[in-house]
Amino acid sequence: MENHSVYVNSLSQISVQNPLCDDWTAAPRTFPGERLVNCLDPDFKQLLPANVVRRNSKVLRRAMVVSQDALKKSGLTQVDGVFTGSGLGCVESTEAFLQGLVYSGEEFLKPTQFMQSTHNTISSVIGIALSCNGYNTTYCHKGISFESALLDAYLQLTSGKIASAFVCGFDEMSATYHSLLCRSGYFEDGGTGFAGESAAGGVISTLGNVNRICCIAAVRIVYTKDKALLADTLSAALCDAGITIGDIDAVMTGVNGYPSNDAAYFNNLDMLNLGCRRLGFAHIFGESYSGSVYGFYASALCLQSSQIFSVLDLDQGKPLARKPENILIYRHFNNKDHAFIILRQC
Repeated sequence: MENHSVYVNSLSQISVQNPLCDDWTAAPRTFPGERLVNCLDPDFKQLLPANVVRRNSKVLRRAMVVSQDALKKSGLTQVDGVFTGSGLGCVESTEAFLQGLVYSGEEFLKPTQFMQSTHNTISSVIGIALSCNGYNTTYCHKGISFESALLDAYLQLTSGKIASAFVCGFDEMSATYHSLLCRSGYFEDGGTGFAGESAAGGVISTLGNVNRICCIAAVRIVYTKDKALLADTLSAALCDAGITIGDIDAVMTGVNGYPSNDAAYFNNLDMLNLGCRRLGFAHIFGESYSGSVYGFYASALCLQSSQIFSVLDLDQGKPLARKPENILIYRHFNNKDHAFIILRQC
């Protein structure tokens, strides 16, 4: 198999922060006491044709705007593939269709809600918006949905099967589904975090002659409760990247303010001897199944600017020994699914 360097060429986001910009790095919006915060959407009427806005749900509008914005920033005119991670898919359209079944007695159903209710609708809409007729896939693996999409794109790129890709994470969070996830224990009682939504992504490629933010040095995923296997997976990721654990300047975690989730992170970081600077994104963007796309996005911006933004820092007051060159992104879901992504400066 051929080896190709994989570059992050552009990034774009719609989130609970101001959309389509990076001003959260200096002064993020805060949500004290909130349990559920939805995305702050841009004015879609200024960004999309009126008929497109009218016919598509919020998550599909977000997908079109984010993907087109990322492609414009990348310096490319087209991508070879679209890779989407989504834990819930178009959940609001699904709810609306099911409510129609219940309350109208299976009469007067809206076909648009049914057509827009499937998970892979998001990736399909992005493919149409970017005029991409190539590889198009969606991964629905709960808390590692984005990482699964990124791993597939990374393998396709490093094997030389494609040269560019748009990789993204999208999830809605309705009040109904939020209440169900609270009852299931995903959002724990007594936690200080908040549920959010996901709508972010970026163009990655093996092309060195366009805009470059940072490099993707390794992507590894493992399903295990065995600590030895978890350590071996991290070692394999470090080997892929050609670095040692001492070269990691910071680790971006999914610490989100919910006790069980956070305890697993801190225990695993200690077990893996990751004593470097610890970062987090969920206190800024909220927790969702594909929310780690914001961890990827924030880490890439840190490397691009050669600094750790203080708003991400979980170890405030601890000085950095040097400017960040390698950032490890570590995500776990239920302490069973684990993902390691290593980003480095170009």
